[in-house]
Amino acid sequence: MNIENLKFTPDNITSLGQDDIFVFGSNLAGNHAGGAARTALMKFGAVMGQGEGIQGQSYAIPTMQGGVDTIKPYVDRFIDLAREWDQNTFYVTRIGCGIAGFTDEERGKFTELLDNGFIDTFRYFYPDAEGIYSWWSYRFSARAKNAGWRIDYFCVSEGLRDRLSDAQIMTEVMGSDHCPVVLKMD
Repeated sequence: MNIENLKFTPDNITSLGQDDIFVFGSNLAGNHAGGAARTALMKFGAVMGQGEGIQGQSYAIPTMQGGVDTIKPYVDRFIDLAREWDQNTFYVTRIGCGIAGFTDEERGKFTELLDNGFIDTFRYFYPDAEGIYSWWSYRFSARAKNAGWRIDYFCVSEGLRDRLSDAQIMTEVMGSDHCPVVLKMD
């Protein structure tokens, strides 16, 4: 592949052509209050309350509900659409690295940890769980809207897999911007 032929998303997109789509990180609730999501809402037709998919000249990918493993199905759906809509140009922002709070290095290191045989214990027991968070900002009534992040983990080595009995995120426990996470082992 010749690098001169590749197109890169500009850092600050202010307008789009007729066949251009602005791709941004969102939360499942579609609360587009900041970062690229706010830009999508204000300029490119994103819809408040819609956390995934095509919206005007924008496409939302939920990124704020957990780790890298929880984003993959949403990214895969986006890739399928982009392949079908090959007449369009998709400008993909740095998904999950703005308001979602993850740096490129953090995302990469967590993926590397999982790739090296460590197990995200909550995902192990609840691979399809959505909207389960362990942290909420004190701003914008985030907890009441359940617009949070899953940033508290128990990761264990493959050698402990057989001892795992449950993992929980106790969202009902109040008193902090975090809630307790629990790992049960035999």
